[in-house]
Amino acid sequence: MKLVWTAVPLLIATAAVAGCSSSDSKTSASGTSTSTAPVTSTVTADPLADDDAERGGGVRVLIGQTKKVPIPADAVMDIKVPESWNPATATALRCTATDRNGTVLELRKPDGVYREQVRETSWVTQRTFSAPAGDEVTVGCTDPESAVAPDSSITFIRVVPRGVMP
Repeated sequence: MKLVWTAVPLLIATAAVAGCSSSDSKTSASGTSTSTAPVTSTVTADPLADDDAERGGGVRVLIGQTKKVPIPADAVMDIKVPESWNPATATALRCTATDRNGTVLELRKPDGVYREQVRETSWVTQRTFSAPAGDEVTVGCTDPESAVAPDSSITFIRVVPRGVMP
């Protein structure tokens, strides 16, 4: 009787292992084994995906979309645009920042000229806003006048923390 109780679990374990074997292999009528080649596909990567989370805690936001941005301690947040954009293009953007309670935050003109070089592009602060540290703010910009050229290689803004001196 003991032998039956040890043989049954062994039989079940063997069946489970056999059932888990690769299903890519098939046996033909002649008894030979054939394999199907794995399917490969090329996925075109989103050109912004690798840079979506900017260094220093910043975030890229595509024009016409919104994104949640974490607010670090001791910082104001800058909404930056490429310096190469025509000033009329940058001012045509309509940006909003909303805290997690749904309160629309005040966007202010920067108190100075803040430039930042990222790769080959120089970015300047267009607007700035403040929120409590640890909050998560939803930021987005629209382009109602279609000021950003459709063939522009840059169709996003950057939301970047700027340290505040105590």
